[in-house]
Amino acid sequence: MKMRNTVIAALAVAALGLSACGGDATPAPGNTSPATTPAAAPAESTQPAAPAETTEPAPAEETTEAAPAEAPAPADFPFEEGPVDLSQFIERYTAAQTSIKTSKSVQTSTASLSTPMVTYTDASDPNNIRSYSVIEGEGPKIETVGVGDEAYMRTDGGAWEKQDLPDIPGMGMSQAEGIAKAIAEVELVNKADRQFKVMLDLGAALGGEAGEAKIPTMMWLDEQFRLIKQEVEMMGVTSTTEYSNFDEPVDIPAVP
Repeated sequence: MKMRNTVIAALAVAALGLSACGGDATPAPGNTSPATTPAAAPAESTQPAAPAETTEPAPAEETTEAAPAEAPAPADFPFEEGPVDLSQFIERYTAAQTSIKTSKSVQTSTASLSTPMVTYTDASDPNNIRSYSVIEGEGPKIETVGVGDEAYMRTDGGAWEKQDLPDIPGMGMSQAEGIAKAIAEVELVNKADRQFKVMLDLGAALGGEAGEAKIPTMMWLDEQFRLIKQEVEMMGVTSTTEYSNFDEPVDIPAVP
């Protein structure tokens, strides 16, 4: 039972950082400018020419490099340090997370013999989210691919084997539903770093009774309100996950 609760907690916490759907991933076309042809020089004339008007050449346009994007002004960040309005936080956070099409995450742990796990997620199709995780250290290389509600694993480049996933109540709900049910309290700890302390109600998140178990997790958000770092402590072990490479191409191996 203790191990099952730990698995449930880990799955629920990880779901907070999962991109649920995406939009148009087509890059904007590059700027094009029409070609210009120099005007032909006027032919010489034997008639006295009228005095030509003298015009100052138009100054050349200055080309300046685009200024780096700046963080929104304080007015665009509606929260002050201390308790945060729950519905407003969930609305902004959910909108940001569901806008992400692809991402990379790196999970590390303070547990002994722990090896970082790198995961690439493709949520461009919200009905068929795919992910690829790899653990590669001193031990065997372990790879896992998730396709929808199925998971496959292989070790040291061997054959892919389908995994039996635990039947956990409530895990079939959407990410938006999971967030709305899981987050019980939010506190802004550091406004400059956009660091929040969030209490997760796992009982409510997994379709059970509210208040069964709550896990505190630290969350750092970027200027678009996307999750960029998450830190959770369970049973004396701290797990840290950092998210990056938003909307960049990902390579997920094909599985049987």
